[in-house]
Order: sequence, then C-alpha cells, then structure tokens
Amino acid sequence: MLLKNYTRLPLVPIFALLLFAFWQPAQCSDDTSTIHAPDELQEVRKMVKDLKADESLPSISVGVAQEGDVIWQESFGKADREKRRDANPHTMYSTASISKPFTAAGIMLLAERGEIELDDAANNYLHTAKLHSPFYDADKVTIRMLLNHTAGLPLHYQFFYEDESYERPAMQESIGKYGLVVYEPGEHYQYANFGYGVLDEIIANVSGISYTDFMNRELFTPLGLYQTNVGIGSRQEELHAIRYSPNQKPIPYYDFDHRGASAVYSSVHDLLRFGKYFTGSLEDEPDNFLSEDTRSEMKKPHENDYALGWIYRSHENGLSEVLHTGSMGGVSTILTMIPETNTVITVLTNTRNPAPSEIAREAVYRLHPDRADDQGSSSTREEEESIPEHLTDSWKGTIITYADTLDIELTFRQTEDEEIHVQIDDQPKTLLNNPHYQDGRLSGQFQGSVETEDAERRPYILQLDGVVKEESIRGALTAISLPDDRLGNALSSYVEFYPK
Repeated sequence: MLLKNYTRLPLVPIFALLLFAFWQPAQCSDDTSTIHAPDELQEVRKMVKDLKADESLPSISVGVAQEGDVIWQESFGKADREKRRDANPHTMYSTASISKPFTAAGIMLLAERGEIELDDAANNYLHTAKLHSPFYDADKVTIRMLLNHTAGLPLHYQFFYEDESYERPAMQESIGKYGLVVYEPGEHYQYANFGYGVLDEIIANVSGISYTDFMNRELFTPLGLYQTNVGIGSRQEELHAIRYSPNQKPIPYYDFDHRGASAVYSSVHDLLRFGKYFTGSLEDEPDNFLSEDTRSEMKKPHENDYALGWIYRSHENGLSEVLHTGSMGGVSTILTMIPETNTVITVLTNTRNPAPSEIAREAVYRLHPDRADDQGSSSTREEEESIPEHLTDSWKGTIITYADTLDIELTFRQTEDEEIHVQIDDQPKTLLNNPHYQDGRLSGQFQGSVETEDAERRPYILQLDGVVKEESIRGALTAISLPDDRLGNALSSYVEFYPK
C-alpha cells in the first residue's frame, strides 16, 4: 500500500463504525460543491486564479466563513496531477504545523477532564524515556511550556520517506535522543516541533490509546471533522492531495518523529468548522467539550505572540488575528481567525509556496478594510545588536550528542567583519558564517560534523544558537540538511562554552 495508515480504527462500537461508513459519503457529496466568492472577495479570487496560472502550484483550496456561514469555498487545480484528480473543498491536504492547534486541543480536553495539569512537569506523564539535560533541570519543563514553545527544546524536524531505508523509531527512542533541554525552561521562546511530538506521546500515555485513535474518537468525530486524520487512513487514499516538490515531482509519502506537530491531514471544509468552533460560531458544536474559557485561554498570547497552539497577531489599527501556518516539503497552509467578526479563513496548497499566507492576508484586508493591515504594510525589523565586548579571545566548549562528547572552540577575531572561527575536535578550523547577536543569543552557521548516524544520513551544515551570559554560552548545535528536492532534517545537540 502506497500510503501509511498510522494506527487502528477508533475504539467505538461496531454499529457506530458501520453507520459512519455509510453516512460519510452522503455528507461529503452535499459539501463538495463550490460556494462562489461574494463581491468583496472577487479581487482575492482573481489573485488566486493569477497565482494558480503559475504551473508551479498544483492546486489551491480556499475557504472563508463569517458569523458561522461559509461565504466562499472553492478549489483550483489538481490534487493529483498524475491521476488528473481535481481538488475540491473536501480534499485532504497535509496541513504541516496546523497540526499543533489540533494537538493542543487534545491536551486541553485531558486538562478539562482533570487527567493532566498544564503546570505539572511533562516528565510526570512520560514513561521510561524522559526530557533530559546536561545542565538544566528538565523536570521544570511543564506541559504549558511545551504548548507555548518555552520548554527549552531546540529546533528539530526529522522526516522518514517511504522509499528510503530509515524508519521512524519508537517515540521512546526519539525522546532518549532528542528530548534535550538546551535552554532554561520557561525563559526563552524557541519554536520546537519536538515539543509537540512529546505532547502526542503524553496524550497516548494518559488516554491509554494511540494519539491517532484519541484524536479521531475524542476530537475529530465529535466536531464533525470527517476529512481530518493523523496521516492518511486506509479509506482516505483517494481523498488526499499529493505533495509536490519544487521540481514538480510527487514527494514520496513521509512520516515524522513529531506527529503532534506536523502529521494532521484536513480539508478546507473541516478547517472552517474547526475555526468556527474556536470563534464560537459553530452552530452544532458538541456538548461537554472544550469550555469557552478554555478556548479563550488557548488564544491568549504568551512569549513571541505564541499562545497555546495558536499564534496571535495584532494589526496596526487594532484588529486581532489568531492563526497558525504550516510549511514543509510539498505543503503550505494557513488557518486564521478574526475573533471580533467571527471570521475564519483557510488556504491550502500541495507544494511549498508563500501563496496561502498572501491570499489569507489579502482576504483579511478585503473583509476588514478599515481595521486590517494591507498587503503592502510590513513590520519594522529590529536593528541587529553588536556582539558584546566580553565575547572576545577564545572560548573552549563541549558538544554533547546522544552518541558522544566532542570538544569545540570559538575564537573571536577583532577585524572589521568581526570574524569568528570554529573548530570541532581535530576537524578543520572554519568560519562562523552570518554571525548574529540579538536579545542575548549568538547564532551562525559553519561547516563541520557532529559524527552521529542520524545527522550523517544527508549532507548538512551546523547551526549554532547559544544564550550568552557573562561566563558562559549555552544552547543548541543543530545539524541542518542542505537544500534538496525533499526536505531533510534538523537534529540538535547540546553545546556549551566557557572562556578559555
């Protein structure tokens, strides 16, 4: 079978499964028809058609709802070019990071039921393999910190393609390798896919069923999201959009070690329902589900405008926007909500392209011309800070990977370009390229090897991201795969430096 069915069917009575099997196609056939864009969105529709005229975009699906009514629902192009299958509003797209608000909702369901506490240590809900750190107290990491990306976990993504020999390991193994706390828990925002992988493991551990089964039984089905699933189920193989690379070739199906961050498939129709539920405008919302207070809490911004599974954005004229985007190999997506007007907008495409965010931003502006930023507005970029004076001479350090410990040295040269040299063990000395210092963090990229089997699967560069203190630099050293037709990996190790 070409596609992977992640887990068993949800644990529901057999008569309910039979009823669902016969009822679902009728539900689909009623909702796949196009709902034409209203006058105020005709310019946005023209924008979509102009973008779709570029054959680098296989398909675009758009949905807009206001005050609970779907006012535009339309698809353009092919979900599967090879089979000449058109996209429609029920086509299931890989949503990438829009998976995060779904996983967050699953966690909040368990919290409302009293089965977890958001401010408990995440390790309390993990089994043998737990979050760990060579320096920080990993037991300080709470579930709330995992939700808002302040747990101290580093950059991470790892893909397993079905035409390659590398298979997704058990989550216990991945946590043992990459459940690595490299920043002080609660102090620094770092977008961390692996944190949501840990959350999906917590959902499975607490509920006693798989993450996929829990999401189907407790979230997707109660909300009427019948074209939403973790991965592609056995009866959904002809309902999904094939992911395409920049060279227009189909990307082989791939899996992750962070499914809770990236693995959900959904349709425009279902994402509108999900968004309407969070704006309080879903007419047939289920009883005894997430309370209004919980949904409001999930949308309140924490560090860097990230809430609990959602991103918060404030427009210059006061309009607030709650959203999430998604981007990875063969995927670009956005789901955005305007709470003040109960507006929900989603745009999905089956290749990596900025079009969904551009379309959604224009739609927000056209529906709120007096309050929303237009496409031409842009935020002011912060000026780069100078590297502190105490970061001079040489710093001796250590890299701790899951497999070994390596020596590393940073040497700061007082030149016009403020050169920084890096050397790992007896590897050749090299320059730290694009060194950047902002908000107490030093970053840059260089050539080198961390000598782990996982990283060596693809050619890569190393990216340093360290928190600078007076007597130390601590953070992550990440092996990032070089650009290719398919997305590679970002695999982090702990690194620390002290004045030599």
